[in-house]
Amino acid sequence: MSITSKSVLSALAITAAALSTCPALAAEECPPLKVMASVDMVPAKDGRMMVPVTVAGQPEYFIVSTSNPLSSIAPALADQLKLVREHSRVTFVGMNGQRDNKLVIVPTFQLGGLRADSAQFILGNRTGGMPPPGSLEPLG
Repeated sequence: MSITSKSVLSALAITAAALSTCPALAAEECPPLKVMASVDMVPAKDGRMMVPVTVAGQPEYFIVSTSNPLSSIAPALADQLKLVREHSRVTFVGMNGQRDNKLVIVPTFQLGGLRADSAQFILGNRTGGMPPPGSLEPLG
């Protein structure tokens, strides 16, 4: 066996030994997962799932969706809450081809026990079909 082969085999053995101890190290540093919030989901008339939220102090139900990088709020609700519209540097294009480049800042937003201040929402109906007051999207 050549010196290069022995070096490679030694390096692989050391790497394998190091990797075999990593899960144990990670377990010591990383505590078990903890539930931060729980929210009851309610089916909408069309079968999509909705969750109770509070938008600027007003109770609403938002659709749970995974199709966009930001959550959205319907223009009618934004008008009712007198939210200021802002232009975004990014244009969002929905599955139906709808283009949105306006955002609103919601002063307070609550989902279960979680609260956000000055949360950005895309202005527009991003979920297609039934016009909901808004939709919740996971952050990419």
